[in-house]
Amino acid sequence: MRFLIPLLATVLVSFTAAMIEAPIRLYVTENSDGTATLSYKTPTTVFAPYIAEGGAPLASIAAKLDQIFQRISKAAGS
Repeated sequence: MRFLIPLLATVLVSFTAAMIEAPIRLYVTENSDGTATLSYKTPTTVFAPYIAEGGAPLASIAAKLDQIFQRISKAAGS
């Protein structure tokens, strides 16, 4: 996932206020039956309060991160 670093670096440099949200967290919890649950807020949700300032560039980065989180979630379910 090396491509996450440049995306987050862009957010840091261009949208400093939004970086209060970094790192965006993924939580893994163990269920009583021994399985696990992956929980997270999508990056578009996390960065929503900053979209007015960041505009389309920040919205685009958040959407790309949403896709990455979705891939991680799918991989975890395999």
